[in-house]
Formats: sequence, C-alpha cells, structure tokens
Amino acid sequence: MAFNPDNYGLRLFVRYLVLCLIALIFIFPLVFMINSSFKPDSQLLADTSSLRAFLPVGDISLDN
Repeated sequence: MAFNPDNYGLRLFVRYLVLCLIALIFIFPLVFMINSSFKPDSQLLADTSSLRAFLPVGDISLDN
C-alpha cells in the first residue's frame, strides 16, 4: 500500500478520536468517585440511574 498524505490525515484523526474515547472511558469512574465522595449516601443512591450522579449538584459538603 502506497503512502497517501490525504489518507494519512484522516487515519491520524480517527486514531486520536478513538484514543480520546478510550481515555474518557477510563476517566469516567474517577470523576464519579470524586463527586460521590462529597455527597451524602441518600443522594448518591437516589441519583445512580441518572447523569446527576456524575455532576457536582445537590447537597455537596465536606461532612462525609
């Protein structure tokens, strides 16, 4: 297969896109753990099925 500069740019873009998606998959649990450490247990268990579990919203405190 010959080297094609036009094809190289597209392949490089797709490669970096896949790498970024894999990085997000690995970072997502860390974000959840950090956000859940500041929430009370009742709110944490109530928000597990929604996106609110991953966002710093609600009763956030350092009393845990």
